[in-house]
Amino acid sequence: MAMVKSIASNLKCVFHIQDYLEKNNRAIARDFLNFPTDRDHTRNWSYFFDETRVEYGNDRQWGGKDPVTYQHFIVSPDPRDEVDLDTLRAFVTEWANDLFGGWEGSLGTFEVAIVYHDDNNRGIPHAHVVVNNTDLETGKKLHISNSQNKFLATHLQDLALKYGLTAFENDGPAKPDAKGQAHGCRERHTQGAQVQLETGAAQRGRHRRAHERRHTAVPRRVRSVRRGGVRVAKR
Repeated sequence: MAMVKSIASNLKCVFHIQDYLEKNNRAIARDFLNFPTDRDHTRNWSYFFDETRVEYGNDRQWGGKDPVTYQHFIVSPDPRDEVDLDTLRAFVTEWANDLFGGWEGSLGTFEVAIVYHDDNNRGIPHAHVVVNNTDLETGKKLHISNSQNKFLATHLQDLALKYGLTAFENDGPAKPDAKGQAHGCRERHTQGAQVQLETGAAQRGRHRRAHERRHTAVPRRVRSVRRGGVRVAKR
């Protein structure tokens, strides 16, 4: 079954996690969500994380404690699935976009960097999903409750079924049948249709209005690009 592990970090400089994930050419691919389109973020995406937190004041201590600066999720497919890199990228990018892409029902609009590795014994690709702590529309810090944390994991299983991967159900591992329907599974309702239907102009307008409400004196930074109907920029 596909697995997800989450790590909350208090590091003030996100460069450390970027360096860890990309040093010695470890990264075999990268995807990005909700980054500016008018500036190159691919070489130093951690700088944009830091810049956003400073802009919204989410890098400061609260109650004498350092803030959680980013969330780090490790998504690992079941080795028995022998998933290829293209399938893993589509799978993980859709999961991240559903949760952090700003759609109705998501946790908000957050900068996301996804770095892929295959440096394990069997050379099976897996993904590191790094999510900044600041909602680009509200300026609030990301907080994941216990129930939301559970949803992160269950939604991963729902998407695993969609992509034909082994998934964990309440009654054990399950796979879709020949028609793509999982036996004993509830019908999956996500924002996938909305991801496909919302136009680039609508996205830009939504982000512009939210940004101008909070920072009327700050020039707008466009933060969405698209790949296959999903707001993604890739290397």
